[in-house]
Amino acid sequence: MSFFVKLSFLMLGLTYDAQFLQISQGLFVYDVLFFGMMAFYIAGTGFKVKVMIPRPWLYLSGLFILAHLTTIIVTFVIGYPNLDMETVIFIKFLYLFSLMVFASLIVDDRLVEDAFWYFAVGVIAVAAFGLYQVSHATGGHLLAGHYYRIAHHDEGLLNANTLTIQTSIGGTIVLMFFIKERSVLKKWGVYLPAFLFLMGVTFFTFSKGGWTGFALGTVVSLALCVKRIGFLRLGASCLVLAATVYFALVKIPFLEYLPAAVGHRLSEGQMTGSFQRVDYFYDVFVLLFMEPVVVLLSGAGFKNYTYMVHEKYQFFAPGDNPHNLLSYLFFGTGFTGAFLVIALFASILWTVFKCRRACVRLEGRGGQRALYVNMFISWLIVSIWFSLISAYPIFHHTFWVFTGIAGRYMHDLIKMKQSSPNASRGAESGLGPVTR
Repeated sequence: MSFFVKLSFLMLGLTYDAQFLQISQGLFVYDVLFFGMMAFYIAGTGFKVKVMIPRPWLYLSGLFILAHLTTIIVTFVIGYPNLDMETVIFIKFLYLFSLMVFASLIVDDRLVEDAFWYFAVGVIAVAAFGLYQVSHATGGHLLAGHYYRIAHHDEGLLNANTLTIQTSIGGTIVLMFFIKERSVLKKWGVYLPAFLFLMGVTFFTFSKGGWTGFALGTVVSLALCVKRIGFLRLGASCLVLAATVYFALVKIPFLEYLPAAVGHRLSEGQMTGSFQRVDYFYDVFVLLFMEPVVVLLSGAGFKNYTYMVHEKYQFFAPGDNPHNLLSYLFFGTGFTGAFLVIALFASILWTVFKCRRACVRLEGRGGQRALYVNMFISWLIVSIWFSLISAYPIFHHTFWVFTGIAGRYMHDLIKMKQSSPNASRGAESGLGPVTR
């Protein structure tokens, strides 16, 4: 099981937006691995498994699945097109939901550090390819075109904004390893260079959202570990990050001499202060109120965005989504679906807040648990920020798998708090037992 966990997390790091690992449209090598692992684990336990996720997380996620099913039924009655594609999305959500549940079962304290390091290695590999594409525009696009023809796509291999979501998550994990590591060689020879590399890749994508997300995740991670690193180092790190982000968001003269891909990013408004995407997801709400009885209550389905925006109402909006998670949820599943996802985020943050003392420590037996929970808090904030510019975070494996693992540790901490005050204090100090 240990080998499959590590391999799956390596694939998870590689497959965020890297279609060259697709073996068919919408199916990743990672999916095949996890299907096999789920079947192997459940069969090995005789189908007797204990779900270790806080009930509010489980209920809210399940209700979101039902809200999407309601959307499909309503749009079928009304006669919106793309019902078959919307059904595929529903099946995908069922699979992602099962990943959340399964991830709460398979990864324990002994595996969590290895699993996340393998994930970080996958992120570093795909980030290296992304940097190659940006710095070698022609070669990168030709190679991208080759792989996308295989996967029946017609655009670039790596979207800069989704790539920076991945580097933000991977960078936060590597930063946690750096803070916790006691070996000088690993600390300064492995983890720091890996973190700086991911930060550099984020810089060369020229994504405002990516940069601010990377900075937010880093600052939150450092703040959660302030007792270990000290207020002086925290303040200095925040100043360095703020200065770096500032220079990444303004037009620095030497950037104009970089390859054509950089010129494309500059002209797209990434470095010029343009917030045109605000208009894109604002238009979604304008469209919703054109059909309030149906769309506001049930949603029109995620795969009907192109039909409704481009064909039926002829709005000017690029792509097949409004580049905003919140408005996309309102469009796809109505107020119900959007409210459930917002409630899920709020429940996660509230659960973490209640267990905050255990989340900020990196010593003792609770070190591995605290390492993950710190990363999860910062990544959740990054995801919420990215919802301002991207519709993708909740549609990908990473969110659901990481939520499942966080749920396992939150489940343990909540049970300890409920069992006895002494057990609660032991858990918070990192010295208490872990419920299995």
